[in-house]
Amino acid sequence: MALANGAGDVITALVSSKTSDGISYNIGALYGAGLFCCSLTISLVILKSEKPIKVAKTIIYRDVVFYLIATILTLIFALMEEITIVTSLLFILLYITLVVIVYYQGRTIQ
Repeated sequence: MALANGAGDVITALVSSKTSDGISYNIGALYGAGLFCCSLTISLVILKSEKPIKVAKTIIYRDVVFYLIATILTLIFALMEEITIVTSLLFILLYITLVVIVYYQGRTIQ
């Protein structure tokens, strides 16, 4: 699910690297999607759940660390005033790392 959900964000990041104001568009797309997931989606799941939802602290810490790393990378690339294929690949590598960690954490929790 995480891989399929984030695929659009990765494509957006790659496509936006070709435009002159791509950095601003990329920041808006990525943080807008993150804010939506953190606010509306999670809230609706909690409200509609018939059972109590428990979230391990490690999951929150993992997500916050990756979000901070992505934010720092984005700010660095914004200061460079361009997004290149290399910077886009760094985002993809960060995302793949997150997916792998989520996969292995999911196997150990179950």
